[in-house]
Amino acid sequence: MPIQYRTPEMLLDMPWDYSVDLWALALTIWDMLEPEPLFKVYNHDSSLNEAFHLAHMVALLGPPPLDFLKRSATSAKYWDDDGKWKGSVPIPSPTSLESRFTQFDGERKTIFLDFIRKLLAWDPQQRPSSGDAYMHPWLAEVRGEGDDS
Repeated sequence: MPIQYRTPEMLLDMPWDYSVDLWALALTIWDMLEPEPLFKVYNHDSSLNEAFHLAHMVALLGPPPLDFLKRSATSAKYWDDDGKWKGSVPIPSPTSLESRFTQFDGERKTIFLDFIRKLLAWDPQQRPSSGDAYMHPWLAEVRGEGDDS
């Protein structure tokens, strides 16, 4: 898996399952549509830095759920017991999927970002199954349910 597609559970040394593929799918689709990746994964020295990657996730997705963090001993390197960031790099200014995505407008954009947001849930237990992801309204045309007009 490309390093920029690593999931929170991978970065936090947690067990992982098929849901990492859904995270990677969201980032792959994003990369196909947008020139800039969603998450920066290198620090200013261009060396791999998990704290930098996690900080950029927080800036875009908001803080992770506390119950998710408590399932990882590694999370103590980055968050305190109350879920407050203490990583070695600052969290960048908050941003949003809406402000970063430029390809669609209106309802099409709303549905697309809902799809991406569901696949990018911090907690893998909150991500949809592959079947549920396939049934998302954004993929209606893929399923042959699109508007023929």
